[in-house]
Amino acid sequence: MNLIFKKCLSILAAAVFFIILQLSLNNAAATDGIILDSGWRAGFGDNSIEIEMPYRYMVKNPELWSYSTVFKNPKLDSPCLVITRPLSFALEVKLNGQTIWRAADLEKPTGNLWNHSFIVPLEYGLEENNSIEIISAPLHVTGFSVEPYLTEYTQALKKNQWLNFLLDDVLQFSIGGSICLGIILIILSISRKKGFDAAFFMGVASITAAIYCIDYHFMIFSGSVMQFLQLKKLFLFCGYLSAGSFLVSVNKFSDTPIKNIRPVIILTLIACAGIASTWSFTVLFNVFRFSNVLLMVNLLIGNFILLRMSNLHSSFLIPLVLLTLSIGQVLLFSSLGIEGPLTLQYILLISTLFFSIYLLLDFNSMFRENKKLAIGINQDPLTGIFNRHYLKRMNPLNWDCIAMTDLDNFKYYNDTYGHGSGDKILKLYVQIVKENLRSNDLVMRYGGDEFLIFLSEVDSQQSQKIMQRISQQFSDKIDDKRVGISYGLIVPGRDIDEAIAEADKLMYEMKRAQKSLTAAQI
Repeated sequence: MNLIFKKCLSILAAAVFFIILQLSLNNAAATDGIILDSGWRAGFGDNSIEIEMPYRYMVKNPELWSYSTVFKNPKLDSPCLVITRPLSFALEVKLNGQTIWRAADLEKPTGNLWNHSFIVPLEYGLEENNSIEIISAPLHVTGFSVEPYLTEYTQALKKNQWLNFLLDDVLQFSIGGSICLGIILIILSISRKKGFDAAFFMGVASITAAIYCIDYHFMIFSGSVMQFLQLKKLFLFCGYLSAGSFLVSVNKFSDTPIKNIRPVIILTLIACAGIASTWSFTVLFNVFRFSNVLLMVNLLIGNFILLRMSNLHSSFLIPLVLLTLSIGQVLLFSSLGIEGPLTLQYILLISTLFFSIYLLLDFNSMFRENKKLAIGINQDPLTGIFNRHYLKRMNPLNWDCIAMTDLDNFKYYNDTYGHGSGDKILKLYVQIVKENLRSNDLVMRYGGDEFLIFLSEVDSQQSQKIMQRISQQFSDKIDDKRVGISYGLIVPGRDIDEAIAEADKLMYEMKRAQKSLTAAQI
């Protein structure tokens, strides 16, 4: 019951977010002033017809269109004309026959204007009755998604700042984050050397989704129309590649993958080939209208795969619901001919970011598990210090002195007092050594009662004093004086095994000398 509640809550949260996002876009793009929705005439060359705004028309040939109307002086302190989301690639506005504003070049229409809002000041040249003419340079479609309107400049500026923030700035932040996450996922995937896994394809999906969403930005391209066409084709190609990569990634990630998704991938590649072969914006748009269905199919299949997962976390429903709603919106708007702000570009980025972050967290979890495993392999469980396995990761040249130490008569102590007491002696010795070492020194359990001490920035005399101090402190805390310390000091060379062997030899010489001294005293 608790799981069902969480899933319902995730679905509700996704639906509420989608509604808020759509309402924000609709409200920001809505007209707010004196709406110029009637009295318009549109045409090209000698052809002219009466139209009502908003207006949309698919053109066969890229030629200039003119939209004109007449309006009375609005009697505003700082009047302006607001043109929101024009279906054009270059615009010019004339007031009473005088050109007052331009966006891009009518002779070389390469401006991505369709998802932006523009303010045209009308402070000078207004009469009692005024004619406004908007000259548009379409490449495949012409018209206006939203009715042009008149309002106060300061009011329009505030509204446009919010609208363009939603249309441009939010996408820029998302695009940057999506590209960074995609690069990280690809690098991590390659570093694991497990082939093209789910993380690799999600990284590709994240990067290509970001490139696809650049097409939703306002920009004026400096190249020719044909170069601008190639750029548009690149954006669309990345959109299909993103959807296909997303599908492959989700299928690899799922615990119940679809056995054969090749037909969908092949159709996606065919769509990409169709886009690449187009030679004009009109042909590109016509191909796009049909091939765009594949984009939706890939995302829907990806949703279906995730929903089949037996261990699907309830939070996964949020991007699934968002993707489903945004896809449904595109299909509905395209079938009914509705012009309005779309959420697909936001939802696509949100979804790829969501799954990219999830995979990164999964990588992080694996990294921590591997780190714990590595620590377990390199760590002595009794004393908590490194064991001899850590030697493989060490450079002997980083140390000025290596001491091999051994507890004298440790077997006797174990046999006499028990292994529990022997363990306490080992822990006591490690504690004393740590208290006498600096932060850049190291103690390691080599095996049994043998320990290695690595000292840096010391000479032979200083290292000798450190070991004598450790030996004395250990002797002071041990009741049975037959237990002591022997050690051998060596300046390491390039081969650490040779250095340890030499230190071990010196340690046993010291041990024999101490036994000889003890025997002589007896």
